[in-house]
Amino acid sequence: MERVAVPVLPHADDPHANDPEAGAGEPVGPPDPAPPADPAAPDAAARPGPDMVAGRYMLDTMIGHGATGSIWAATDQLLRRRVALKKIDIPRGMPPADAEELRERTLREARAVAALSNPHIVTVYDILSATDTGPVIVMELLEGRSLARLLTENGRMPPEQAATIGVAVASALAAAHTRGIVHRDVKPANILICRDGMVKLTDFGTARGRLDTTLTGIGLVIGSPAYIAPELATGATAGPAADAWSLGCTLYACVEGHPPFHADSPLETVAAAVNDPVPPHPHAGELSIAIAALLEKSPEERAPVEAMLPVLREIAADPSGIRVDLSFAGDGPPAADPAGEDPDPTVATPSAVTQTMSSTLTAWRRRLRLRRGHTASPATDTGPAIGEFTD
Repeated sequence: MERVAVPVLPHADDPHANDPEAGAGEPVGPPDPAPPADPAAPDAAARPGPDMVAGRYMLDTMIGHGATGSIWAATDQLLRRRVALKKIDIPRGMPPADAEELRERTLREARAVAALSNPHIVTVYDILSATDTGPVIVMELLEGRSLARLLTENGRMPPEQAATIGVAVASALAAAHTRGIVHRDVKPANILICRDGMVKLTDFGTARGRLDTTLTGIGLVIGSPAYIAPELATGATAGPAADAWSLGCTLYACVEGHPPFHADSPLETVAAAVNDPVPPHPHAGELSIAIAALLEKSPEERAPVEAMLPVLREIAADPSGIRVDLSFAGDGPPAADPAGEDPDPTVATPSAVTQTMSSTLTAWRRRLRLRRGHTASPATDTGPAIGEFTD
């Protein structure tokens, strides 16, 4: 499969190149790099790179920046290919323990991604840990836009397109979970849609192996309020189920135009995720059953992402999850439906696809029950089985 290239380079006609991405949730930890500027625009914030890094990587244009560093388009002089450099700046005066925490987080990101082989995960080429300013991650360079920007510009999308994105993200997460890696910050801002429709999951900077010790130098609270799993907000350790919740929130945002929980402040948003029921998702159509399974409040009952792959493929416009059709016409955030009419009849009328998904979920529940030593009961194994999942 052809590999395309991160971070995002905006289209030349993108009028929002310098606008913050909306709908992605307010970061709790260090903010993500700002949306990249358009190097073709005369008033773009991008500027020429000053020098060569490690005697090999010629910096070209800054395409993103944040509180902890910058992202550059560059050229690998040895292999003669375009790359992206994520430079982590160690601020002057930062306490040594905090500086070491920042270095460790960067190395963890590089190791996490480098250990994975999946077409929907950005490729890491190199890691430079001993530079004058701080560590540098060398990655493939992608052209496209984040899912957050697409949702801001186009509004909600059809369930079939959302499911195609879901297939790609679930595939990437399943590959990570197999290696014991939890992403911990899945959200539209960290999902890139390339110009050719290829979907990539990025920013494993918050990723952590299940056996990693907790880093406390900076005291980071990891995740974005609108997408963070309820158990993380109450102090539980992040596991694969936390990524499943974030994927469910992302799919919800795709079809409804906003995440399921969004309040006036980050704390209120997190509190709603912990205490309030999941709001209806009337525009989800066939995707409704998958969203409900991923948004179970209890991590023990939440559907794991690998169980969702066949379900999402049943719905997806591209069952392989390889390409997203960017020609869909977004209709903006949903308005109130007149006369209480159901905006999508597939919600009320189960189709053959829904029945197939229910069968898939039921089979998964039965397998899990047997694994846990329970005897499956025909009376309880005939329905959608949303509440019987575990990871």
